[in-house]
Amino acid sequence: MTTIGYGNQAPDSNAGRILLYSLGFLSILTFGGILATAGMVTSAVFDDIVIRYGLRVLAKPWCACLVWGSLYYGWMAIIAWAAQAWKENRVDGPFDFGDGFWFAYLSTTTIGLGDVYLEPHVIIGSDLLYFPMLLLAGFVFLAAFLGKLRDLVMSLLKSKHATFTESLLMLMQRDKDREGAGPLMAGRMFVTENIQHNSGRFRYDPNDDTSG
Repeated sequence: MTTIGYGNQAPDSNAGRILLYSLGFLSILTFGGILATAGMVTSAVFDDIVIRYGLRVLAKPWCACLVWGSLYYGWMAIIAWAAQAWKENRVDGPFDFGDGFWFAYLSTTTIGLGDVYLEPHVIIGSDLLYFPMLLLAGFVFLAAFLGKLRDLVMSLLKSKHATFTESLLMLMQRDKDREGAGPLMAGRMFVTENIQHNSGRFRYDPNDDTSG
């Protein structure tokens, strides 16, 4: 569902592959939508907090990229430390902090090459709660960072000239305004002509005895 796919476990039957083709694909779409929403909401809450405390500069795209990028890499360091401690307690063999950071990167970016993973035969119940929470938080930090990076790139590439779609919308709005202004102008001309006609018809003439 998280698209990590370390490669140490995979379906070996056609039924299992069909399950991944159908429900697995839907799970990926669902997880991607939830992750994007979580990152957007988290960054929006952060922006609201820093603006309330007068730190508006932290909400700017370039500064927010630095903040969320630092948080993401810092969280990967926490995952690396947790993976290193887990390996030392459960599995014999060398596993340094660099290996743990590599595991954190492969997991949070969902690359999952398969060279480093948690051995399933020594996983206990608490691990199923501990590591998923660490990885989910890493997903959210990465999503928030990518969202701010997108805002930064869009702000740098934003053109002063209107795009084709914007020009088309403005043209349609202009035609609509003209269509609405046509009956209004016709009504104004009709009223003006009536006023001029009536003013000439009922103009006061002091030499006309019938006017008195």
